[in-house]
Amino acid sequence: MNQLEWEIGQPEPDKSQIEEAELKQYEINHLFLNTFSTPSGKKVLEWLEQHTLNTPTWWPDADYDKAVANGFFREGQNCLVRQIKYKIEQAKQYTQKRKK
Repeated sequence: MNQLEWEIGQPEPDKSQIEEAELKQYEINHLFLNTFSTPSGKKVLEWLEQHTLNTPTWWPDADYDKAVANGFFREGQNCLVRQIKYKIEQAKQYTQKRKK
């Protein structure tokens, strides 16, 4: 499934299905914004960034197989934090767009 939650290879969704999927995505993004806008949420996000995005993914002197496995694992962690930040930013942009 893709981000708008219809199966790839299935008939193209119609306009109402796309709008429904986009609304559902906005609602989820807004929940991320609400969650991580609280004082506790901000501290959690800072901690996640410190322990993922701001730490090394690869070590040049590590055993090759272990370094590769660790690198993929760490990039998965980084991806999740980036996705959280992206959802927050998307919700902020949507909110700003609605105010105009």
